[in-house]
Amino acid sequence: MPHRFSLPILILLCLCLAYTTAWAQQTKGTTTPAWQTGLPADQMQMGTYYYPEHWPASRWDQDLAAIAQHGFTFTHFAEFAWDRLEPTEGQYNFGWLDSALALAAKHKLKVIMCTPSATPPAWLTTKYPEVLAHKQDNQPFVHGARQHASWASERYQSFCIKLATAMGQRYGKDPRVWGWQLDNEPSHYSRYDYGPANQQGFVSWLKVRYTTLEGLNKAWGTAFWSVTYTNWDQVSIPNPAALVQQPNPHAMLDFSRYTGWSIAQFLDKQGQALRSTISPNQWITTNYMGLSGHTHADPAKTTTLQFASFTSYPACGNEGLEAAGQASYRLGNPYTYGMVHDQFRSCFGLTGVMELQPGQTNWGSFNPQPLPGAIRMWLWQSFGQGSRFACNYRFDQPTYGGELHYSAITYPDGKTLRPGGAEWVQTNKEMAAILDKAKPNQQQTRASNNPVGLLAPIENLWNLNHNRLSEQWNTWAHQEKYYRAAKRNNLGVDILTSDVSNWGQYKVIIAPALEITRPEQVKALKDYVQNGGHLVLTCRSLQKDTNGHLLPTAFSAPLADLAGVEVLYYDALPKTAMAKVKSADGQVFSWNNWGEILRPVDSKTSVWAQYANQFYQDKPAATHRSLGKGTVTYVGLDTDDGNLELNLMSKLFAQIKLPTTALPEGLMVYHRNGIKVVINYAEAPASYDIPTGAKVHLGKPGTNVLKQTDILVYAD
Repeated sequence: MPHRFSLPILILLCLCLAYTTAWAQQTKGTTTPAWQTGLPADQMQMGTYYYPEHWPASRWDQDLAAIAQHGFTFTHFAEFAWDRLEPTEGQYNFGWLDSALALAAKHKLKVIMCTPSATPPAWLTTKYPEVLAHKQDNQPFVHGARQHASWASERYQSFCIKLATAMGQRYGKDPRVWGWQLDNEPSHYSRYDYGPANQQGFVSWLKVRYTTLEGLNKAWGTAFWSVTYTNWDQVSIPNPAALVQQPNPHAMLDFSRYTGWSIAQFLDKQGQALRSTISPNQWITTNYMGLSGHTHADPAKTTTLQFASFTSYPACGNEGLEAAGQASYRLGNPYTYGMVHDQFRSCFGLTGVMELQPGQTNWGSFNPQPLPGAIRMWLWQSFGQGSRFACNYRFDQPTYGGELHYSAITYPDGKTLRPGGAEWVQTNKEMAAILDKAKPNQQQTRASNNPVGLLAPIENLWNLNHNRLSEQWNTWAHQEKYYRAAKRNNLGVDILTSDVSNWGQYKVIIAPALEITRPEQVKALKDYVQNGGHLVLTCRSLQKDTNGHLLPTAFSAPLADLAGVEVLYYDALPKTAMAKVKSADGQVFSWNNWGEILRPVDSKTSVWAQYANQFYQDKPAATHRSLGKGTVTYVGLDTDDGNLELNLMSKLFAQIKLPTTALPEGLMVYHRNGIKVVINYAEAPASYDIPTGAKVHLGKPGTNVLKQTDILVYAD
């Protein structure tokens, strides 16, 4: 049953519990949930989007036959087809979709069915303009693109729920439908909505969170600048465009929390409508964007998803996403792409790439051709990282619309393969042949037993993004440097939320810039270390409470007890000024993003790096101490290239005797169910020793030299 934004949290929890109990009873007695049997851990299904509504019906059979002939096992329908499914209010038209589904089944293609809530039709937005989201200037978005409706609009929600219910009733027991995708990229177009529906929803959420205005004023620190509220009607969404100076950071943090919650509510209302009608054999997901730049959604807040899938465009032509090297803009960054996999896998235990770049895009700041071999490399990396499926947007290049220059598997004729399409088809064949021969059932995916946990609560990311304090500060990039350090040592990584229940399984927990903290979390971290864990904290840690207020103590005071160090002050330099820092082994590194000047307060605390110039030359920059059975490492710097971070993490891994293999930059090694995948993103050739007796499926036996985009696949 859908609930309103203003319902108390207790009722929301009861609804979630009721849903969870019902679903548990539905699948009780099965070792593997029914929906998961089609997503085996030792396989990766390959798919491609198809839009029958974009082509004459006479062409559908030809196209779906070609999809199957090219080795794809599933396709993807109805994502943006609301106007075809409901051409007028309350009048549904499923005939054309029935025909397309029948043809897909004829060619033995499974179908992911989508709720088209991202594209409300013109009749809806014209008749009910109150459903439109509003921009920062308080003007509503207009019809003509996609994702222009307000998730907070109860009228809009009701239309979405009705359509999802109708689709579930028609296809929910249909064995030809493999699973369901809710909406489209809810974290991509989730720009903040400043309209009246969201304003009302935000205030209702605040009333539940704080109960009284006194509680809100205290949490937001409204005594500053005389912002104090005396009536709920005075409270508004913090809108930077409407304020003379920066918005209240505590209000911004709460607005981010509310937005993440409201996205989850919007998805769950559709998911609950579907779950009430569909078979236990069908799964429900949505395709989030990676959290590098699309941070509004919090997948962990949803209750109806079986797992979170994602969209990824590694070489989309947007500045800042590439790795090092002359041709990196044609390849993307292997660590960014890898971290996205591990983020979404860690949310629910499994994931899939719902939308992977098939070639050139048309919406980047520039639109390069991917390097030959890049797409094949991304696909094998996805397999190596445990993805259960990989799908591309789209099969045939459109002849009209906002993405008519966007690449696809084929040109508009539906027959001639584009360069990226040829790589997909090649990989489809390779993967089918290798997985059939290898029968990889020796062990569970290595991801289930990773030694490193990267603690990255999304509300901490929200908080830091609202308080960067330097144009050069990038929270995602800071986290990625530590992820990269683990991968350069050939270590598996899980991305953790603030849940502490399973921390003990990790040999190392890295908590980059854990600025927001709670006393119970600090205690849990200390217990983890004293019981034998190895904790890494970095700059900007343990400074604020859950409202984003600085602790009423010395700067980062909890560090003294935990890390044996005090933060005296910090420095941040301009882009044009580079400073130096020296590690204990004598190596010198450059930095200018962020540097904290430290003072050990415990005789057990040793200095692992110190500043090599500036007026605080020789002062500690990184420290290490023993605590109980474990250790705490504190890194007070953020560098551009991550080399200092790599140096310090490699030292830690060696000191605690964690089995590692030093890998050159860009050489990636993955382990999945008895199969190992090695790929090389780097321009320089890289050597990788294959164990004697290993069965090589791609590559050459013995010492194998991998050139850029080369792939090596072998069985343990």
